[in-house]
Amino acid sequence: MLARTAWIVIVAGAFLGPVIVEADYADGVAAYHRGDFEAAEQEFADAVKTNPTHAAYYMLGLCQERLGKTSEAVASLSEAVELAPANARYSIGKARALNSDGQPGSAIEELAAMSTDSIDPDLRTSYALVFASAELKLGQTENALRILEQRLAEDASDPSLHRAAGMVFERLDRHGEAFDAYARACHLDPNNTAVCRAAVRSALAANSSDLTTDELQQIRTRAVDLAEALARSSPAPDHLVLAGKTCLKAGQFEVAAVWFEKATTAGATEPLTLYYWGRSLASAGNWSGAVEKYENALQLEPDESLAVRIHGQLARLAECRIALNAAARHHRLAGNQDRAREMEKLATDYGNALQRRRDLEKTISGLRRTLPQLEEIRDEAGQEAINNKIVVLEREVGSIDAELGSVRAALAKSCPGG
Repeated sequence: MLARTAWIVIVAGAFLGPVIVEADYADGVAAYHRGDFEAAEQEFADAVKTNPTHAAYYMLGLCQERLGKTSEAVASLSEAVELAPANARYSIGKARALNSDGQPGSAIEELAAMSTDSIDPDLRTSYALVFASAELKLGQTENALRILEQRLAEDASDPSLHRAAGMVFERLDRHGEAFDAYARACHLDPNNTAVCRAAVRSALAANSSDLTTDELQQIRTRAVDLAEALARSSPAPDHLVLAGKTCLKAGQFEVAAVWFEKATTAGATEPLTLYYWGRSLASAGNWSGAVEKYENALQLEPDESLAVRIHGQLARLAECRIALNAAARHHRLAGNQDRAREMEKLATDYGNALQRRRDLEKTISGLRRTLPQLEEIRDEAGQEAINNKIVVLEREVGSIDAELGSVRAALAKSCPGG
């Protein structure tokens, strides 16, 4: 990817030194600039047969590289370097082709042999990008980062350098720094949706392993701004979903639900989007809405992994609503057999407790109805016995209520949006 980025920086059609412009060469340049690389390759191949200039070989090599003919590109660009060894652009192009051809070590040798002081300022970014890409292919991630940071210290205005640095930070699992680099690239080139998406995704990948809670929240809040700007400027379904996921991660649950609704309206009706929408609604306290989205997602027959996650969320909400048999069923479908058995036993015990409470209330109500009759016949001893019995039964009701309250409190601890 770094080498590919370098294409943006190298101006392929520049005339470097005096050349004899023949018809084949001129036609090749025209074809290259309109993106017809096959036609351009043929024109430059004809040109080098009749007038093998360094510029013609260079352009031929660029065409071959564009067409994926990396070995041929290395050969052509080597000819260009041989004919004009002092031309830094040609050496950088050859190194890039070597790297694309699976020869990163040779690419590094080519670049290391160059005198960096003699490289024109407008080529130094290309030099750094190709060098860093080759180091990455050799697994020398820290070297790649060092090269990019050195160039950024000289010129921090090029978005391609920040994007490349973001890629290296990702490789190092330094997602907070990756976000900063990508975000800078997005700021410098806001029309580059790919780099703006990369910034948001690196923020989503960031975690507390290398960031404090405050740092993590700051990154996520900044990512929300980027994601929402992207969704507004380019409201494709995947951008709307990304905005929703970013708001969800940042704890902006109601806003996230709005983005997921917009995404589904725009055509993002796959199960995963409904799953995230359900999570947003659940976290916002709209449990019934969340259950509806989860069930809609299941109707779309998600893959096994997602189905397990959905059943896990449905089990969680069922516990929160004290629908314990439903919770057991979803836990079982989620593969959590131990929790399913626990919920089945709890459902039985909870149901028995509720039934015992209803029976006690019925008994207490019946006893209270006898008190006026006993009072009427002035049976004080009978009244006292009935009242004592009522007190005992009410204590048992209170004990049952306390037990049921403890169960509800324990289950509520993991409830979303509470």
